[in-house]
Amino acid sequence: MPARTRSRGKRLRLGALVAFGVALVAVIALSLAPARYTPAMDEGNRAGHLVAYGVLALLGGSAATGRRMPWLIPLALVLLGAVLELAQGLVASRVADPGDAVANALGVTVGSLVAIGVRRVARGRDAAEAQRRAPPGPEPP
Repeated sequence: MPARTRSRGKRLRLGALVAFGVALVAVIALSLAPARYTPAMDEGNRAGHLVAYGVLALLGGSAATGRRMPWLIPLALVLLGAVLELAQGLVASRVADPGDAVANALGVTVGSLVAIGVRRVARGRDAAEAQRRAPPGPEPP
């Protein structure tokens, strides 16, 4: 694989990792903040949970390297979502809601599936680019 392609992939993974960190801090802060400091989402509360955890899983899965990391991130996010829902029961003006934990887990599932697709497309493009740049081999007899 050409060095230029690898460095572009590393930059994209680094960007995804930074965005994942920022999004993770935002989700934790909003989850544990008193209700008066969080956006009012009466009708779209579950959708908000689904989107937030879907984005976390997409960014985390896009930044992940190695064989185990793409599977550890979704598991950790599902656990985080459940723990934060339980912790909301300890925050004034907040309520622990099992339905929100389910929405978090569904968001993680959707985001992880999209991340898997993104990684496959990127691998295919990298392989095609490497093949295109490779010098031609000997012709068959």
